[in-house]
Amino acid sequence: MQVDLGSVTSVSSVVTMFEKPSGYKYLLEYSSDGTNRSTFDDHTASYTAPRRTSPSPRRRSPPATCGSP
Repeated sequence: MQVDLGSVTSVSSVVTMFEKPSGYKYLLEYSSDGTNRSTFDDHTASYTAPRRTSPSPRRRSPPATCGSP
């Protein structure tokens, strides 16, 4: 994925969210000209630790209606 911020912008952190229980590998790079890139964060050597999340809350179903009024 490539994102163009429109102008040179200071970035101090990036949050990634993936749905993979075993963790993941990734490489984040940046460029001021779209051609020459530098590494921002390198997680290609090993999988990241999977993030523990609590189960999402269950949605309640609307009450069921029986028969005609």
